[in-house]
Amino acid sequence: MATLCTRDGRAGSTQQSAAVNAAADATTAIVAAQGAGTQIWVYGYELGVTPGGTYLWKSAATAKQAAVPRGANGGAVRDSGGHRTRPLFKCGTNEALNLTTVTAAVTGDVSYRVVNV
Repeated sequence: MATLCTRDGRAGSTQQSAAVNAAADATTAIVAAQGAGTQIWVYGYELGVTPGGTYLWKSAATAKQAAVPRGANGGAVRDSGGHRTRPLFKCGTNEALNLTTVTAAVTGDVSYRVVNV
């Protein structure tokens, strides 16, 4: 069973957020890998896409969802409904949360927890 923890390893993690500022046609590390025995669990995100294009969340190099196309000045908001045990997706153990963009620049924020596994 996974144990929720803070970034410094203390039990009882609080939800954290990170800014998203990804250039077009790039893979950007949004949250760095947190060390051996930890995973990043993503609970929500709010993104804006300019001028229009596609983005894809990844755990290191592994896709965590299908590529999401958005129109000019489009965006997306997703959350897990506040369920601590049911994130939208989980990164692999000791893997970074990355965002890959095609054509569009993407800005916004992501909510996550660091979990000991």
